[in-house]
Amino acid sequence: MSKTRRVLLAVHPRFHPDRTRSCSTETDVLFALKKLGHAVRIVAMEENFKLLERELSLFNPHIVFNLMEEFRSEAIYDFHLVSFLEALGVPYTGCNPRGLIISRNKLWVSHLAGSLGLNVPQGGLHAQTGNLSKIKKTACFVKFNREHASLGIDRRNRVTSKKELSLVVSRLQSLMKAEILVQEFIEGAEISVSVWGNRKARSLPPWQLHLQDPQSFATQRVKFSAKYRHKRGIRASEFRGVESERLRNEAVRLFEFIDLSGYARFDFRLTSEGTPFLIDVNPNPNLSRSEDFAGSARRQGFEYTDLIAEILRLGFNYKPKR
Repeated sequence: MSKTRRVLLAVHPRFHPDRTRSCSTETDVLFALKKLGHAVRIVAMEENFKLLERELSLFNPHIVFNLMEEFRSEAIYDFHLVSFLEALGVPYTGCNPRGLIISRNKLWVSHLAGSLGLNVPQGGLHAQTGNLSKIKKTACFVKFNREHASLGIDRRNRVTSKKELSLVVSRLQSLMKAEILVQEFIEGAEISVSVWGNRKARSLPPWQLHLQDPQSFATQRVKFSAKYRHKRGIRASEFRGVESERLRNEAVRLFEFIDLSGYARFDFRLTSEGTPFLIDVNPNPNLSRSEDFAGSARRQGFEYTDLIAEILRLGFNYKPKR
């Protein structure tokens, strides 16, 4: 896309690249857009769309590059921004509102993936299961049903007794009054598959997070602290196992089936027998240069500016399904 475009970069105020250093994604995207020759303005909003409406009127952007992961301090409201833009006919990057709503509910995604024949962990909402008795495996994993970004996840989220389950549920509920999902814990390697596209999706090379053992998993600290990862020798690299093609195919099928668009990351656990289990779906994953999506795209031949250019192209070409 060589033509200069007016791009409105939508960010949360606490991640404004001109006001804080703790926003590598926003800074990386901003620099890439400028390197591509686009005219860029930033809109930082949190509580309402007044600032956005003003920028849409004054700047008249060709497209909005959406980096908002929440609205009104609620992650479950992330779809409102793109719903608003879609209603106005303004192009935007990333996932559409319907895909965001569906993927936000991990239990829904698990049921939908299972209907396609993908392996998924057994389990259900804590309010419905109440304990471990309905789950066959000896270990379970406990997490919020509608939250992304590993909120509330540390090593204690893997439980093997009713007492441990009760403690984790109490801790999560102290963070947020929200649905809690209890699923069997799948031992194995942690593999992610990045996918992008609109009606027809394409996958990027699978990426493996190298953890200590098959019982380890990515905690909130692992995902967001480079210092912590470095200290413990945790790294990520391309996964080249024989299951690679199967993982890519399953991710693409589910991307298209649940009406995603733009770009997304699919998280799997791969057992020692080579059986993949879908764990989570993340539309609009982290676009930092150092994160999995950019690393996987690089292995496919997309340097960082190429990646951002492709995401813009997908945003311009997206049309809602009818």
